[in-house]
Amino acid sequence: GGAARGGSAPGAFGRSGGGRPVRGRKSKKQRRQEFDNLAAPTMGGGVQRGNGEAVRLPRGASLAFRRFGATWLRVDLADRIAAHAYAARQSGTEDPLDRALVTSLGLDPGAVTKLMAEIGFIPAGEAWKWRGHRPQRRPAPAQAPRPGNAFAALAGLRK
Repeated sequence: GGAARGGSAPGAFGRSGGGRPVRGRKSKKQRRQEFDNLAAPTMGGGVQRGNGEAVRLPRGASLAFRRFGATWLRVDLADRIAAHAYAARQSGTEDPLDRALVTSLGLDPGAVTKLMAEIGFIPAGEAWKWRGHRPQRRPAPAQAPRPGNAFAALAGLRK
């Protein structure tokens, strides 16, 4: 067999024996230049809230990090701590804090307290107590001052 020695039969290492000719390969220098010329992905136009308002991030902030005191924490890790806390609360476990994860992340106690408060827990000695999520307070609607009130004259001037 001529086919076994470079004919049209495919070889064991991915090279086809016939068909299209083998093109020149890229050198390491060419590949490195292509890699260096790749543009890093950028966020064009910024990030917007649902109402179209632009989100302004504090200096050094990123959408992937949250600030808890002086500590910056990746959002996915904060979510992991929160998920553990909620699961522990559902199962009735005494301590909702994943101490191994908190220790491995090197979070200081102030950052842990802020994170736990944000997800609905308050410190109770060495443990954490569920206080629930408190809705944000909305300002009371402005009421017209009663006639004869000293502020009624001021309200009339504002109109």
